[in-house]
Amino acid sequence: MLREPIDIREGETVVLWSGWLGPDADAARYRFPAGAPTWTPDAWAAFEDVLGATLAEASRRGTQILLRPHSRHMASDVPSIQKTLSLFEDPRLGLLLDPAMMLSADMLPDAADHLLRILEALGGHPRTAAVLLTGVERAGSDGDPPTPCPLSHGEFDREDLLGVLRAAGPRETPIAILDDEVDAQERLLAEAGLLSSLPKPAT
Repeated sequence: MLREPIDIREGETVVLWSGWLGPDADAARYRFPAGAPTWTPDAWAAFEDVLGATLAEASRRGTQILLRPHSRHMASDVPSIQKTLSLFEDPRLGLLLDPAMMLSADMLPDAADHLLRILEALGGHPRTAAVLLTGVERAGSDGDPPTPCPLSHGEFDREDLLGVLRAAGPRETPIAILDDEVDAQERLLAEAGLLSSLPKPAT
């Protein structure tokens, strides 16, 4: 977890993970420490201190901070994200909503229900800057949270995923996808009614 506010360049939009407690993390591989310490009052106090200082620096430099949640972070589910946004009413704090990364391993059997609730609660939130739509792959170790993959493959049942996207997929909020298998992902989004037409190929 960050102990000091990060260095922010003027005019940037900065995406930050939403905070965890403990040094044994590998953010590049989506590996974060498990266990209750991340959700203790002391951890929340540290999270608020760092986020407040980071937002103060962002305000001075005219930049925006987007939090990206994860199932093992301070902002790990709908209530904790809502709590964070209510604690910091600064409009420079927004959300890069990443629903798939809010799922723990034991949530995967009921992934469609969880994804639907997340998107219904936060997909159209006024401070959600974009929704990052990904698929998930199971981690190598039992109990570890899944890792992201292109929306077009992974653990989600295709028909379940299409049902979720049709029911609660973002309509006004911008959509982001991973930069792999882009054509297949765009076809899936078009099938779900989230793209009015597919982009023309570059010439």
